[in-house]
Amino acid sequence: MKTTKILLLSATAAVTLSATQNLLAADGSSQLAKIMQNSALVHSPRMIEQYPELARMSVASTADSSKPDAKATQLAEIVKNPAFANSPRVRELYPELAFYGQTPSASASKSDASTTELARVMQNQALANSPRMKEQFPELRGRNNGFEKSVEIAPLK
Repeated sequence: MKTTKILLLSATAAVTLSATQNLLAADGSSQLAKIMQNSALVHSPRMIEQYPELARMSVASTADSSKPDAKATQLAEIVKNPAFANSPRVRELYPELAFYGQTPSASASKSDASTTELARVMQNQALANSPRMKEQFPELRGRNNGFEKSVEIAPLK
């Protein structure tokens, strides 16, 4: 009688323990799914320590073939805004922007537009002497505007 009670009690304990382990495992996988939705949590050292499979997933996700397409679309969006594309931080993040070139037809039409803009700037002396325009049009730097004439000082009486 005593042995059957002990066996029955141990069997009940084993069934209860295995059921709670399954529930905890299911709960852990649902927590992992919630964590996978937040990329900041996926890359945090604490979560990688708790869920080692995150480290393997992050390596596998970077080797995914669909990632280059996403990067190409990001690069295309960045190139649309030249001020943002030429900022030092973006150049650091995307080194391929340094080698980004325009098509010859686009550069030719841009040079025609810049020569007409240069002619318009040269008509306005204030614009032609501004540092911004001298930076934008280096041709204006070497030009003598007549403002650099030597100044004669009247003799003292």
